[in-house]
Amino acid sequence: MSDVPHRPRKREAVAINVVVGDRSSINYVMPMVVGPSGFESTLEVHLDTVAIRSSLNDIRLVSAESCRVLSSPHSVLQSSDTFLGSLRTSGSSCLGC
Repeated sequence: MSDVPHRPRKREAVAINVVVGDRSSINYVMPMVVGPSGFESTLEVHLDTVAIRSSLNDIRLVSAESCRVLSSPHSVLQSSDTFLGSLRTSGSSCLGC
């Protein structure tokens, strides 16, 4: 690796900015009763007019009118059990991806 004169030795910190509309919501439902094999919770994230930007070169990573993430992870009772769950996403176009 060659030395480059006047090159900073430390990397600048990078921030990811996420901006969502007022009508966005996050819903998490966890059952109060556990069955013999555990329980299934539900996570639903709805982001209205979402924009994700990076401070590195001030670029837009994602811009969408709507983004929805649905998840139904299965919570097991023992750590030796296998994780079972699902994750579905839907939304508008992704710019810069």
